[in-house]
Amino acid sequence: MVILGFCAYVFDSSACLIRDGQLIAACQEERFTRQKNTGDFPSHAIQYCLDEAGLTIADVDHVTFYWQPFLGLKERVWQILKGLPSSLNFWGSHSDKWLSMVFAKNELKKQFPGEHNFKFHNIRHHDAHAASTFLISPYHEANLIVMDGSGEIECTSMGFGKGEEIKLPYKINFPHSMGYLYVSVTHYLGFKPDSDEYKVMAMASMGQESEYYDLFKKVVRLEENGRYSFDLSYFNYPQGKRDPWVSDKFIKEFGSLRERPRDALVNQAPLEKRHHNIAWALQKRLEDVAYHMAGFLYEKNPCDTLILSGGSALNCFMNEKLKRHGPYKNVWTMSAPHDAGTRLGAAFYLYNSIMKKPRAFEYESAY
Repeated sequence: MVILGFCAYVFDSSACLIRDGQLIAACQEERFTRQKNTGDFPSHAIQYCLDEAGLTIADVDHVTFYWQPFLGLKERVWQILKGLPSSLNFWGSHSDKWLSMVFAKNELKKQFPGEHNFKFHNIRHHDAHAASTFLISPYHEANLIVMDGSGEIECTSMGFGKGEEIKLPYKINFPHSMGYLYVSVTHYLGFKPDSDEYKVMAMASMGQESEYYDLFKKVVRLEENGRYSFDLSYFNYPQGKRDPWVSDKFIKEFGSLRERPRDALVNQAPLEKRHHNIAWALQKRLEDVAYHMAGFLYEKNPCDTLILSGGSALNCFMNEKLKRHGPYKNVWTMSAPHDAGTRLGAAFYLYNSIMKKPRAFEYESAY
């Protein structure tokens, strides 16, 4: 059985191919186009995977895509209606991506003409994330946290994995997104959003506890059952405004925005101690939320292993502190827990969780 998995249209477009439960090839589109984090349709990556397997599109039995575009649509529309007229910016900034996802199957057939024998499967985004780490891990029972910008409607999912089964019963929906919080502050600090978050994580090591941590505790509130929520008055992104992502209220309380120069030849304002302390406070609040969720899951299911996925799982400081100070013996993720990894997750979720095929592949290296 040959399964082709791919993700596209947001960022980190990628593809993989598995045959009888074994990974044959996987790669990101950026490796071929040299456009970092590209969200373009991964035609080069798909062709590479087929070539590595010695196959054509006619040999593919199933195709998986990392998104169910109609899932959560009612909630998204309701959020837009509640926020009119400013919320129309959200639809304007996302409609083209959504339409591309609706017609992903058609685009695949267009890019790869010929005989098409495959069945096409849309996999829920957070199921793909969770599967991309749990189903290829060395562990057969684990508690699971998915934390990213946003899936169809979920921004955080929590649950359990056992054998080939994944259950994510605990969900926090858009716009309460720890991923978007980190992106918002990345932009506020003068860096490229959805790209330079690693710089902010590094900056945190040069900061210290300050009044900004108390402010972030107002912005992000911890709640019962591992949940959290935002004071949304600090943000513009729920209405689709992303320049800046944060609101005037945020800027009033945290201080002036560090602008990114429009012209690459213009020097950017230097980083100040305030910026490092804000990064420290942001990182600490992210870790607070992660501890909160991890502890809740451990109370529900006191097993040895916690597995992380979603873009926030790229935060290695958070991962390490969960390992050192949390209740788990093992804290695990793989090298691509962000959207690029959902190509694997969608394919293995179909093979293992939907088709009930036994797990046959264990991830050991990115190469």
